[in-house]
Parts: sequence; structure tokens; C-alpha cells
Amino acid sequence: MILSHQKFDYKNKCLIEKISIKAPFRFSTNFQDEACFIYFSEGKTKINSSLEQKTIEPQESVLLKCGTYFADLLKYSEADKYEILVFHLYPDLLRNIYVNEIPDFVKLFANKPLIQKIPKLVLDCIEYLLQLKKIVAFATRLILT
Repeated sequence: MILSHQKFDYKNKCLIEKISIKAPFRFSTNFQDEACFIYFSEGKTKINSSLEQKTIEPQESVLLKCGTYFADLLKYSEADKYEILVFHLYPDLLRNIYVNEIPDFVKLFANKPLIQKIPKLVLDCIEYLLQLKKIVAFATRLILT
């Protein structure tokens, strides 16, 4: 059961989603013409594609290339819910952001399997950027009031 679902849209495309799900739950999706970065802060799962299967532990993340996937979000050990953060990666938006050059982190995953676990360092950088955004927003409010 989906407990909460928040999303951020840009130009009629979902860019970021935060989802809370109560286990058990089966999720199936097709990322046609997009890749997807998914971070599981709570809950262990198995993500399946037509070619492979990966077990994802809590506080791990994956990069999924275009394709169809499904995941069984089961009640493992003490976790009975899942907190999931999803970043949708659309080729046209990435081309607009990176007009002159493809970043190195994209090149690293170009010839990798469909489901690729992401190193914790990348997650730490994303967390830092999200915290920095909150600090800037807070400082802006202080200055304007």
C-alpha cells in the first residue's frame, strides 16, 4: 500500500519522487526513454529486469537504464515500510543541462548492466546538495524578512 507519494514535475515530466510504501507491495514500471536513479532509505528489495536481478539493501541505491522493471517490496526483518527517493533522468533534459559535455559520472555507467548499484560517495554528494539547497532557502527567507 502506498502511504505517501510526493513528486516534483518540470515541463510536464516527473523529475523527483519520494514514496513511502507499506510492505508487502509489488511494483512494476517501464522507464521508456529515460533512466532512473532510486535510493532506498528503508527496506530491502529485489529489483528485476528481463536480464538480471539485484538485491538492494536499506540505504543503497541503483541506476536503472531504460526498460521494464519490477520489484517485490516484502516485509524483511524489522522493516515493514519502504522510503524511496526516485530521480528520473530524461535524455532531452540532460542534454539541456550538459550542453557542452557529458559528465564523467554518466560515462562511467554507459556500458554497465541495466541495474547498477551506486557507490555511497555519490549518495553523500546528493545528500550534501539537498542540505545545501535547504540552507540557501532558509538564508534567503531570513534576508527577505
